[in-house]
Amino acid sequence: MRKLFICFLAILLISITFSRCFDLAFDIPYNAKPLNEDYACLADKGYYTGVIEGLKSNGNCALDAEYKLNFCNQHQSRCDLSFDLDLDKDPVKQIDDAFDCLKGLNVQNYKFNKLWIIVELGRQANGEWPISNDSDRSSNVEFISNVLDTIANYLEVNRIGFETNESDWNRITGGSTIGIGFDLYYHGNYQQSFEDFTPFGGWTFSQVEMKKYATSKDICQESFDLAIIQ
Repeated sequence: MRKLFICFLAILLISITFSRCFDLAFDIPYNAKPLNEDYACLADKGYYTGVIEGLKSNGNCALDAEYKLNFCNQHQSRCDLSFDLDLDKDPVKQIDDAFDCLKGLNVQNYKFNKLWIIVELGRQANGEWPISNDSDRSSNVEFISNVLDTIANYLEVNRIGFETNESDWNRITGGSTIGIGFDLYYHGNYQQSFEDFTPFGGWTFSQVEMKKYATSKDICQESFDLAIIQ
């Protein structure tokens, strides 16, 4: 009887952990250009965190990053940037160029909370992450490592995270734990919960900060990706 009671408590705790209410977030695809009223509408619907694809995969910043962040900061309590890596460009130079570009647009560090490094297949402007063998994956990990080292010159560790999914991360890095010291924004199933999360890349549930659960959803007169945040 005691064992049954302990098992019941364990199941109850797990259920509470994954099923409790979470905050809502939205992700703005690079080509989307929502208006000020769209951000206000999102806030009215409870979306208080926005992730802006403010850095292009060619290592330059989006010319509309400033106005998107300005709108976001007016209506949301938290605004993040996400960054596509470009394998055809030196990992150090592309980060330096990106931050120089943001500085030129007057997008200073205080205007965004966190920078998410996107590590996904199908995001490259030219070519793709090489994933044919262990040598490819080792090169990918080295590339990501150089990117991390360079971003650390601009941001504190707690302001850097990875946006990825289990399948792509394992195929690109071979399951590397290089990101274990950083928070995770993962792409999961279409449920508005974290029940689908399984540890990968050394990340545990405690390091999961966000989950993208829907893409290209029409809301507030524009199309957004939707997420939940702990």
